[in-house]
Amino acid sequence: MTFSQTGIKFIHIRHATSTIEINNRKFLIDPMLSEKESLPPVILTVNKLKNPRTDLPICSESIVKNIDYLLLTHLHFDHFDKKAIEILSKKIPILCSKNDCKRLNSLGFSSTYPIDNENEIEIDGIKITRYPAVHGKGLLKYLMGKGSSYLIDYKGFKIYLTGDCLLTDSLKNNLIRTVPDIVIANAGAAKFKFGKPITMSITDIQDISKSLTKSKIFVCHLDALNHCSETRNYCKKQILDYSNIYIPNDGEEIELE
Repeated sequence: MTFSQTGIKFIHIRHATSTIEINNRKFLIDPMLSEKESLPPVILTVNKLKNPRTDLPICSESIVKNIDYLLLTHLHFDHFDKKAIEILSKKIPILCSKNDCKRLNSLGFSSTYPIDNENEIEIDGIKITRYPAVHGKGLLKYLMGKGSSYLIDYKGFKIYLTGDCLLTDSLKNNLIRTVPDIVIANAGAAKFKFGKPITMSITDIQDISKSLTKSKIFVCHLDALNHCSETRNYCKKQILDYSNIYIPNDGEEIELE
């Protein structure tokens, strides 16, 4: 699907994994590159289905080819898995939170660039700002650890990656304040046997849509993990009246506006 020809390209690969090409630089986001059903189920969930639930639409070797930077929202296995750790160059520059650097270094990655809360890093005219992402409520907030959202700004064109998070007042205020052209939102209402969901639901995405009427919202993080309770098909039915929400298919390439 093409929204315009700007030279900024987004490819949704699967789950939270995607690539963004800007100014001749290619960013790989949250790579989960394992083959279908090669990973265990998420613990303490209502089913025991192995992960990922879906096939990669592109072979893992092709995904990591010609990658300039790795952008990580957090280090849960469905965002940075053992296959990615195995096949990615240990010298690849990694943009991440300060909290994740120690583990990445222990895994042999030698080029980490931490971004503190609401600070930015600039790469070839591309500004990347990090915001904390709240990945659960109550006890789950602490069990899930610290996550990240990112705002990517190239010549005033803004892409907001929510990462795995809830629709908090902080997230909503950041979105309204920064007015991104594109929001890449992780949904699926992932949940455990106890507590509330740890990622946004399609209802939350509808709420964002109403506040950002001029933004395009791409909904990801669907169908690939056994604890995501809302499917792609279910979400598509809920957005029929929302012209600015779009759910890309796995492997779909989009020229961004």
